[in-house]
Amino acid sequence: MENQDLATHVHDPARLAALKAVALLDSPTEEAFDRLSRLATRFVHAPVSLVTLIDANRQYFKSCIGLPEPWQSSRETPLSHSFCQHNRIVGRPLVIEDARKHPIFKENPAIWDLRVIAYLGIPLVTSDGYVLGSFCVIDSKPRKWSDEDISIMQDLTAAVMTEIHLRTEIAARNKAEGERKECADTNNRLHSEIDARVSAEEKLKSTLIEKETLIQEIYHRTKNNMQVIANILELQAEFAGNAQVNRTIQESVSRINTMALAHEKLYTSKDLSRINLNEYIRNLVKQMLVTHKKSSEHIIVTFDIEEICALIDVAIPCGLIINELLSNTLNHAFPYELKGKIAIGVKRLDNKLWLTYFDNGVGLPKGTDILQQSRLGVKLIYQIVEHQLHGSIETETDHGLRWYIQFSPDVYQERV
Repeated sequence: MENQDLATHVHDPARLAALKAVALLDSPTEEAFDRLSRLATRFVHAPVSLVTLIDANRQYFKSCIGLPEPWQSSRETPLSHSFCQHNRIVGRPLVIEDARKHPIFKENPAIWDLRVIAYLGIPLVTSDGYVLGSFCVIDSKPRKWSDEDISIMQDLTAAVMTEIHLRTEIAARNKAEGERKECADTNNRLHSEIDARVSAEEKLKSTLIEKETLIQEIYHRTKNNMQVIANILELQAEFAGNAQVNRTIQESVSRINTMALAHEKLYTSKDLSRINLNEYIRNLVKQMLVTHKKSSEHIIVTFDIEEICALIDVAIPCGLIINELLSNTLNHAFPYELKGKIAIGVKRLDNKLWLTYFDNGVGLPKGTDILQQSRLGVKLIYQIVEHQLHGSIETETDHGLRWYIQFSPDVYQERV
């Protein structure tokens, strides 16, 4: 009876149609899914994490972290090796402590070939209720999965489904773009018929509005997805029990929030490619001061930023640079509750953007090579400027710390 029900689920035409619609089978690996898989292995301390899609005769891994060869390279197995095909009840995790003792799985060849002993999987469910597969973690030894493990995996599965829905919506956007071109051709053919042309123009406008709305929704969902990851990291920090780990996690959360703020600005902007740097940087600084619990009486921040609308590919690196500089200042420049000043400027000069940053804190010892500092934030700044923006950096360490960063605003091209 179990096998009959399972076969009915796996071969359900409506489910297979929903799986085909997301267009992820046999697609290349994507960092968005691999990042979530890595987070799963880290948060629940399991060696293997998989984003698995079940079609009629195999299980395909959209993401696979920690799987032994040759399965890691082939990214699929026959259904004979699949635990995930059994993960078919919406809202119910499949929890296995020791597959060797389980009445259904004890003969599954994945126990020997893939070293699957303990398994925790959450169904991947579409908005229509179809189970596409599962997001799972695997251990090679018996294990009792905690309620916290299950809760974390449910949160991460929601983020995986957000990524899947985003790709479905992008496919819909491409379809809408095709319809727009079709409308344009129709408009040309009906140029001589006034009433028909007006009708076609109205349809074209409607399609363009739908496209803009869809792109805005993608930015909004991306921002929400980043917020989910940030919340999970903050939850993990509460259980870290280590000040250094906690601080590292909070720095990562700050970077994620910096990128999320840029997507929020795009979502609310009339321009789908660019955001106002002045508004973005001011909001970012305000957000960080609140996070670090610094008041305007303690730290005075001044801005000299021209009204520049920058591409998102330029704005986010700028935001990350300011995030690292400001974090360093707030954490190190003013010890013992010293009061201080920070000045941030962005100007366009000779087809270059100049980002300047100054604080009058304690600075660094004379002759210090900033690039040789071991702090991740400093190394990240140089990585972003030199490799992502193809720019350059100069610094001064007298009477505080000054940064002069210049790069071309046209290093990337507009894509939307």
